[in-house]
Amino acid sequence: MKKNRKFSNLLPLNWFYRSNRDGTRMRFFPISWKLLSIQALGWLFFIAAIGIFQYKNVRDELYGRIEISGKDIAQTLSIVLSQNSSLFDAKNSTSFIVDLKREITELERVLVMDPGLNIITDTDPQSLITQNDRDLLTKILEKEKEEYGFYEDYDNYKHYRIIRPIQSENSLGSTEDIIGFLLIDIDASYVEKSVYIGFMKVMTLISILLLLFAILIYHLLDRIIVSPLTRLTDASESLGQGNLATRVKINTYDELEILANSFNDMVQHLQATTVSKTYVNNIIHSMLDSMIVIDREGKIKTVNQATLQTLGYKQKELIDRHIEILFENKKLIASQVENIIENQSTIIDFTTNFLTKRNKAIPMSVSVSIMLVRGKLSGLVYVAKDITERQQAQENLRQSEAREREKSAQLEKTMQELKSMQSQLIHTEKMSSLGQMVAGVAHEINNPVSFIYGNLSPADEYIQDLLKLVEMYQKHTSQTDEEIQEYIQEIDLEFLKIDLPKLLDSMKVGANRIREIVLSLRNFSRLDEAEFKEVDLHEGIDSTLMILHNRLKFKPERPGIKVIKNYINLPLVQCYPSQLNQVFMNILANAIDALDAYNDRRTMEEIEANPSIIKIQTQRIDENRVAIHLSDNGPGMPEQVRERLFDPFFTTKPIGKGTGLGLSISYQIVVEKHGGKMWCESVPEKGAKFTIEIPIQQRTCEIS
Repeated sequence: MKKNRKFSNLLPLNWFYRSNRDGTRMRFFPISWKLLSIQALGWLFFIAAIGIFQYKNVRDELYGRIEISGKDIAQTLSIVLSQNSSLFDAKNSTSFIVDLKREITELERVLVMDPGLNIITDTDPQSLITQNDRDLLTKILEKEKEEYGFYEDYDNYKHYRIIRPIQSENSLGSTEDIIGFLLIDIDASYVEKSVYIGFMKVMTLISILLLLFAILIYHLLDRIIVSPLTRLTDASESLGQGNLATRVKINTYDELEILANSFNDMVQHLQATTVSKTYVNNIIHSMLDSMIVIDREGKIKTVNQATLQTLGYKQKELIDRHIEILFENKKLIASQVENIIENQSTIIDFTTNFLTKRNKAIPMSVSVSIMLVRGKLSGLVYVAKDITERQQAQENLRQSEAREREKSAQLEKTMQELKSMQSQLIHTEKMSSLGQMVAGVAHEINNPVSFIYGNLSPADEYIQDLLKLVEMYQKHTSQTDEEIQEYIQEIDLEFLKIDLPKLLDSMKVGANRIREIVLSLRNFSRLDEAEFKEVDLHEGIDSTLMILHNRLKFKPERPGIKVIKNYINLPLVQCYPSQLNQVFMNILANAIDALDAYNDRRTMEEIEANPSIIKIQTQRIDENRVAIHLSDNGPGMPEQVRERLFDPFFTTKPIGKGTGLGLSISYQIVVEKHGGKMWCESVPEKGAKFTIEIPIQQRTCEIS
C-alpha cells in the first residue's frame, strides 16, 4: 500500500465526492445529511442531559437510602453493644456480629474497638484502619462530633463507612462515658450497577422514541427543504451548462418558493440578454478584424479566424505562446503589457507592425482593453485592423496633396509674378510715358533756352558797345537837346548803365539753371540707355534730388528738409540707369512724404529742436559690391509694417495718394534686375533706413 494514498480512499467514503463539469472532484455532503447530523447531535445532547440528570437523581436517592439504613444499623448495634457488656468479649462479639451480618446482607464490615482503639472484633481483619479513621476516632473521643459517615472506595469497591462511639447508660437513661467504638462499612457497589442498568433501560427506550421522531422530522425536512433545494441545485447546474430553458417549480409558500421565482426571473432575463457560447464564438470568428485574448502573463488564450488568416498561423501554434511573438517590436509590446496590467488602463490605441509566420511586417491599428472577471483583471483583449491599404491610400493622398500644393504654389507664384509684371508694366509704361514727356519737354525747352543762352553773350557785347557809344556821345557833345535831356532823366540813364549788365548776368544764371534742369530731366529719364551702362550713381542721386528740389526747400506753409550727402569715390557701376533712378525717386519721395506727415503733427519748437533730415551715404563693400544708404529721422514704422513694405499694393498712405507699387517695383529692380539686395531698418519714432546693395559688374547669368 502506498504511503501517500488518501484517507478517503481507505474508507468507503467515495460517495462523499462528486464530479464537477470540468472533470475535477469536490467534497460533497448533502444538506439532508447535514440536517440529519444536526438533529442527531441535538437529540444526542438532549438524551445525554436527561440521562445524566436522571442518573444523578437515582444514584443520590439510593445513596441516601444507604446512609439512612447504615445510620440506623449503626445506632441499633451501638445500643445493643452498650447494653450487653458481654459482647465486648472477642468471642461473643464475633459470633454476634457474624450472625448479624447474615441477617443484614448490606453489611460488609463490622469493627468493634475499645476506648484504647484496640480491635475487639473485625469481620474483615485484612482491611487496615487508615490514619484518617484514627483521626476521626480521636475527634469522637474528644467529643468534637458524635459520629462520622462518608463514602470510601476500597479495592475498587464503593462502600459507606460509619464511625460512632459506644456509650454506657446510667439509671436515668442518659449517656455517659465512651466504652468503645463501632466502625461499619455498608456495600454501595451495587448502587452503581443498579443505577446503570436502570439508566440504560430508560435511555434505550428514549433513544428508540427519539430515533423514530428524528426519522419523521428528516422526511418532513427532506420534503419541505431538501427536495426544493436539490431541484434548485440541479437547475443551477443545468443553467451553468448553457441551458437557458431551465425553470424550477416549487410550491412551498415560503422563502424557497420566492427563491425559485427569483431564479426563474433571472434565467428569463439572462435568456433575453445573453447569447450562447456558440453564438459568441461565431461572432468572434466571423470578425473581419483580428482579435487576440491574453492572460495576465501575456500568454495567448484565444485567437479568431481573421488573426490566423492574416498572420498565417494555426491556432495550436499560438495558444499559450507569449503575444510578443506576433509583433515586430517585441520589447515594446512586452513592457506595454506589463504597464497596462499594472496600471489597469481602460483602452489604449496605437499603430504598430505585426509579424506573420514568415516574418513579413504588416501595419496594424491596435486597440487594447482590459478584461475583468468579477471585478478583477484576468487578461487583455487585442483588436487589430490591417491598415496596409489605408496607409497606401494615405501615402497616395499625401503625394497627391503635395503635388496639388506644389501646383497651387506654382500657380500662386505665377499669379504673383503676373500681378507683379502687370503692375511693373503699368508702372514702366507710366514712367516711359513720363520719361518721353519729360524728354520731349526738356528737348522743347532746351532749344529756345539754348538760343537765348547762346545770344546772351552777343547781346551783352552789343549793349556794352551801345553804352560806350552813349558815353562817347555825351563826352563829345557840349550841349544836349532839352528833349533828350528830359528823356535821359526819365529813363534814369545812369541806373540803366549800372543795372543792365546785372540784368544780363541774371539772365545768364537763369538760362544756365534751365539748362541744368533740362540736363537732370534727361539724365533721370535716360531713354537712350535701355541696356546696361556704366554710370556714376552720384549723378543719378543728384538728378533725383534736383527734380525733388521743390519739395525739399523751405516754404511758408512747411519747413524745409535738409539733405546731407556723404559720398565716397565710387567706380562706375553697371546698371539700368533709368530704373535705378526710379528706385532713388521712390525711396526719397516716400521719405519726404513721411517727414511731411511727421512735421504736421509736431510743433514748431519740436521741428526746430529736431529738424527734418535725409542722409545719403554711399559705401564700397568689397571689390564688386557697393551700397547706398538712404535714411531719415522721421516717425519710423512698426515691425508689422516693415515686414510688408515690399509686398505689391501694400501702402500706409490714404486712398488716392499711394498705389503700393513703388517699393515693390523698386525691390524687383534691385533684386531681380540687378542681382542685388534691398532691405529696410526702422524703429518707431527713430526714423527709417533703406539700404541698396548692388554689384559693380553684372554677370550675364544674373541679368533677368
